[in-house]
Parts: sequence; C-alpha cells; structure tokens
Amino acid sequence: MKSIYMYVVGILVIVGIGVTPVVMKQQVNKTVEKQKQTMLKNGLKLTILKEEGYLKSTRDFELEVVNAKQFRDYVFSKIPTTNPTVQQLITMYTKESEKDIRPALDGFLFKGSIKNSNLLPEDIKVEMSLVKLSTKMMQEINKNKKIADLIKPLLDEKILTFFVTLDAKEKVKEIVMKDIEKSIKIENEIIDIVLKGHKLVLNNSEKIVGVYSFDTQSLKTKDYYITLNGLNYKFNYLSDFNNAGSFHLGNITIKNGLGVRKPSFNLKSFDMASTVKTIDNILNADINYDIKGIDFTTREKFMLDAMNLKINIDGLNKDDVLTLSNAYSNIYTNAFIRGYTQSSKTKNSTLTQKDMKIYTDSIQKIINQGFDGTIDVSINGVHFAKVGLKNIDLSLKCNVEKNSYTIHDMNLVNALHVNGAISMNEEDLKTLSLLNRQVKQFSNLAQKEADRVVFNLKFEQGKMFINGKKL
Repeated sequence: MKSIYMYVVGILVIVGIGVTPVVMKQQVNKTVEKQKQTMLKNGLKLTILKEEGYLKSTRDFELEVVNAKQFRDYVFSKIPTTNPTVQQLITMYTKESEKDIRPALDGFLFKGSIKNSNLLPEDIKVEMSLVKLSTKMMQEINKNKKIADLIKPLLDEKILTFFVTLDAKEKVKEIVMKDIEKSIKIENEIIDIVLKGHKLVLNNSEKIVGVYSFDTQSLKTKDYYITLNGLNYKFNYLSDFNNAGSFHLGNITIKNGLGVRKPSFNLKSFDMASTVKTIDNILNADINYDIKGIDFTTREKFMLDAMNLKINIDGLNKDDVLTLSNAYSNIYTNAFIRGYTQSSKTKNSTLTQKDMKIYTDSIQKIINQGFDGTIDVSINGVHFAKVGLKNIDLSLKCNVEKNSYTIHDMNLVNALHVNGAISMNEEDLKTLSLLNRQVKQFSNLAQKEADRVVFNLKFEQGKMFINGKKL
C-alpha cells in the first residue's frame, strides 16, 4: 500500500513539474499582453518578435515610441513632484505642443530580449539596445553622408545597451550599462570615449535605497583629456528631511594642451557624506567633505595635500526650511521659465516678487527662532607661489538665540554667539604674517602650545575676543 502511495505521489510530482512551466508561461504571456496594452496607452508599442524555451523562456522584442506626447506625459507622471522646481519644470515642458515634441521622440526604437523562468520565481533579465533614433532625426542624418557614416555604425553596433534585472514582482533590482570604449573620427579629429562599469543597484523598500557607481569615464582628443575614476554614490532616501548618502570619487584628471599655459588639474580623491534627520519637526543636518591631493597648474602651481570640512546645523524648524527652500526654488525656476518660454515678464515678475517676500519672511522667522551650528575645517599641505603651509585647523560653535530683531536691524549681531579656535603651526603663522599685514597685527595675540599657536575666538553681543582680549 505504501509503495502504491509513493508511486502516486511521484506521478503527481512529475506531472506538476511538467505542467508548471506551461501554466507559468501562459501567465507570463498574459502579463506581457497586458503590458503591451498599457504601454500603447503611454505612447510605446511593444512587439514580441520571437518566443522560445520551455523551462526558461526567451522573448525577443521591439519597443518603439509611437506617440511622443503620451510617452512624455507617462514619464513625467512617474517623477516625484514634491519639489516645486520639478513641478514647475514639468508643467512648463508639458505645455509644449505635440507638434514640437513628436519630431524629437517619435520613432525611437529599442530591440532586446526578456528571459524568465517558467518553473520557479526567479529574477527576470532584460537586455535592451537603442537601434534607431526618431524618424525625423534619421531623415536628417540620411541627408548628410558624413553624419550618417558616423551615427549609423554606432546604432548598428548597439553601442547604447542596458542590462536590467527585475525581481519576481517585476521591480527593478539592477541596471547595468554596456561598457563603451570607442574611437570616433569627426573630420580630422579623433575622439576617444571610455565608459566602463556603469551600474545602478536598487533595494526595493519604502525608502529609495541603492548604489550608483562606475569604474571609468573619460574623453580624450589631441589637445584635451578628462577622466573620472571610481565613482560610488550610496543613497538612502525616505524624504527630503530624512535621508542619508555618501559619495566617493577616486580620481579626476583634466589636461588642456591648448594655449601657452596648458592648464592641468588632478584630484586624487573626493568624499562626501551627509545625513538629514527630522525629530518632532526639528531638523538636524550633518555633512562631511574630504578632499585629498589637489594639483592644479596654470602659469603657477597650486597643491593641496588634504582638506576636511564638517558642518552641523541643528534646531531648525522643518516647515520653515521647507517654505524657504520652495521660495528659493521658485525664484530661480521662474527666471529660467521666463527665459526659456519668453513668456509675459509682468506675470513672472509678480510671481518672483511674491516668492521674494516669502523668502525674506522665512529667513526672518528662522533667525528669530534661533538655531545651533558647528564648523570644523582642517587644511594640510598647501603649496602655491613658493609658499608652503603645513597645517591649519579651524573649529567654531555658533548659536543664534531666540530674538525679535529684524534682518535689517544692525543689533541682530547681538543674537549671535560664537566660540572656537584657530590652530596652526608656528612656521605657518610666520608665513601668513609675511603675506598679509592684518595677520601680522593679530600674531602678537597668539597663544603658544608646543610647536603650535592658538587663537581662541569668542564673539558675543557684537564684540570679538581673541584669547580673552577684546578687539
């Protein structure tokens, strides 16, 4: 009896394994058909060219922009519009007529493939390449043989290709761009382009969490060269007032062979980290910059071994900062829109005046409520014009107490309290004294500590003190 039971179970398992791919494949086909209809409503035509595979399926496809306006509106609908600048720019571009945008987008064609498992929930792999520009663009390109000989081979090589990984729920996990290493000849000029290791990795959650990185990005001509290496940007975004991020750039090199001076710039590394938190509507922000190895040459040479800058701001009301930020964005966005659209200056001028009032009122409110801040700077190894500085450190703690002063009131300085110190090598003080008479006047106020000199700073009630002595 037991053997018969096991036999029946075995048959059911085999049948299940055999039927599952068929069922899964039908479900995927239904999903694809549904997506085709949705895409068509959004200006995109998806065509399945070929389908093969049983346990794993591969579908070759074409994706074409057939209605530029619908496609544009779809893309804009996916962009978060909490930022007023973004909202205004989207509004501006959506006002462009269909006649203006169709030549730029209609006819853009991508080809690629979709690979998925019909047996178990697995990641979906998508490969997609740009094979044709808009119909209007291609018509213009075909009129000029030189341009056609340049552009068409690049499209035929599928030089712009993306590899996308989606999870079983069709959420994007990773986007990788195909490496590009190409020499392009434009008339008598050869341009070498290198783009390697471009990748975006996303962690699907309530937050926007991910990493964008690339290995190398460079552009080289006979007289000009720029390269960026080792970029890594990590982001953890919940909102404008609750987020964290870190940015690393391994190296920047710029060389210009033109002109008498032939300037060059090299940066060994640049790091930045920031954290913004909001607790009980009170904002706290930290930002840290770390720069190493600047070498800038024109007629003179400037070198910096390292610099670190840390800034903290605490005690700001989130709503006031948001109002200030929105007004600031509106002022500059309206100026851009006025120039871009050549619209009525009177209307935009009225909007700008309104935002300027909101802007100044917000600054007034923030100053009256008070806040705290700290600044720490460390500079090491500065060399320029035969001058060398070993190390200078600056540390400041600032407090703006609650007050009722207006921003135009000269007594506003009474609300500001600063405590801090400037510390440097004794030789550095002598060097600065030779360069600047004002520094020389303050040098006698210095307090010696080992081989360093210290200027303890205090500012209160509009009065400045250095090592206890009032200026």
